Amino acid sequence: MSKLIRCLCGKVYDSATISRCPACGADAPNAATPAYTLLPQSPPPPAYQPPPAPAPAYATPPPMAPSEQWVLTGRALDGRSVRLELTDLLFSANGNKIVIGRTPELCHLVITDSSISKQHAHIRREGAGFYLVDRNSANGTAVNGQFNHKPFEELPFRTGDTITLGEVKLDFARA
Repeated sequence: MSKLIRCLCGKVYDSATISRCPACGADAPNAATPAYTLLPQSPPPPAYQPPPAPAPAYATPPPMAPSEQWVLTGRALDGRSVRLELTDLLFSANGNKIVIGRTPELCHLVITDSSISKQHAHIRREGAGFYLVDRNSANGTAVNGQFNHKPFEELPFRTGDTITLGEVKLDFARA
């Protein structure tokens, strides 16, 4: 039978199996050492009971709201067609900011054109509004022909507007 005690140093141990305190080396209690504190025996812990399964929040899943989608469509100078799809999911997964450029590892949307910088611009969505931000690109960014001459300054735009990234012109519309 175990006999749990607390030594003067504060360490708790079983004096039935250990004759000296493992922390300080003091002898186990006897009639000559009444300063030890005998600790009450605690019952064994109860057997593990898994928690009850949570009740489902809905009998059937709620219908998902339709996702809004927009497109940027146009042509590069060499005549290649460009189509970029922007969705609610893409915006929400990236902090309402989508980076556009020519390097796939750095951008959410890629345009392979020599006039496009590695990270050319980003589009920020706030509520129903959209803002185009030049990321200090080499060939500039414009909305409806109005170039942004200050890097990281936001230019508002909406459906029906034309965005220019380098030499690539793109029309913005709902999908």
